[in-house]
Amino acid sequence: MKLIPLLKADWIFDKPKKKNILIYDKESETLSYLIFNKEDCEVMPARYESINLYIIALTLLKSGIVNFKNNYKLNYIKAVSPKIIFSIFTWNPAFFKLKDIYNKATYISTISTNIDNRFTDECNKYYSNKKNKKLKADHIFIPGKYHEKIFSNVIDSNFYILGSFLNNHFYLKKKNNVNHIKSILFISQINPTHLQGQSSLAKTKYMEKVKKEITIFSILNDYCERKKYKLNLCTKHYSAPETYYRNNYAKGNWNFFPKTSLGSSYELVNNSQLIVFTNSTLGI
Repeated sequence: MKLIPLLKADWIFDKPKKKNILIYDKESETLSYLIFNKEDCEVMPARYESINLYIIALTLLKSGIVNFKNNYKLNYIKAVSPKIIFSIFTWNPAFFKLKDIYNKATYISTISTNIDNRFTDECNKYYSNKKNKKLKADHIFIPGKYHEKIFSNVIDSNFYILGSFLNNHFYLKKKNNVNHIKSILFISQINPTHLQGQSSLAKTKYMEKVKKEITIFSILNDYCERKKYKLNLCTKHYSAPETYYRNNYAKGNWNFFPKTSLGSSYELVNNSQLIVFTNSTLGI
């Protein structure tokens, strides 16, 4: 474990509770409760935001500092003794290493976002060490065949095409009238804080994505002004301020809709006539 994150982490003194379901990574917690009852779950933080002192002491007593990171995870999982270990997909392949640490649970993951080369790059980096074992899970639920093709090359698992996990939850209850278009909704994928701490190459790639969005939105803005349509822009990220879009995207009388809750953007999408997006699962 890295020292600086440990010093900044919250320290938990209580032993993790025995539960049927262990949610791996606190970032997965909110979405997991759309599927599971909270009372059945225990959460295992995976980003050093909190450290369990009981598990640290237990790990040091049992195995010292040898292979401490994996032994910490093993003892945490054993303390919970779950039947299912669940995680919403992230770009870090750490979840898919757990089955080799503890194999007495069923490992399930679902993908709620589109993917790019970041994940496969991380997997290939991991596989560059020939001693590393195959990444694996028991069941992975994916949006489509494209994801199966990508993931099956790097992860050993059973794959199930589910569509968009969140779109299935926040489903369209009433069909909108698309015969007389009066407005267009543009979904922005951009997170203004994303560039913090990124490498020069990652920043360059991300800025290419930003430029494409700006170009598309500018075309939409011109079109809507000619047709007298309303143009709305909604964000996928809580941290996306309106000033960023007003300063960098097309000038005009368009409306800004920030993400204010888990379901706010989906409600907006479900009430829109025509939706334009680049690669957002929100628009599927």
